[in-house]
Amino acid sequence: MITDKQLEDAIWAGDTDTLQELAGCGCCCDEHFFEDCVARRWGGCRGQFSMTREEQRGWLRHYQRFHGMTEKQFYGVDEHP
Repeated sequence: MITDKQLEDAIWAGDTDTLQELAGCGCCCDEHFFEDCVARRWGGCRGQFSMTREEQRGWLRHYQRFHGMTEKQFYGVDEHP
């Protein structure tokens, strides 16, 4: 487990090799990522700027409430196969 001090030292040193070694990203891509990826702490996560599931649910609730969208409409799922 990486300590805050190790992480801070590597960030200030610009030591990406150490950052990758101690807190590397384990995510596949920006669509398949872990919301708790340790690499998010230093900006090295492949899914860093992806919307989290909670953010997505928040937008779903917004569109349901203010725009009358169904969940299927929000996710672009055809309601009439």
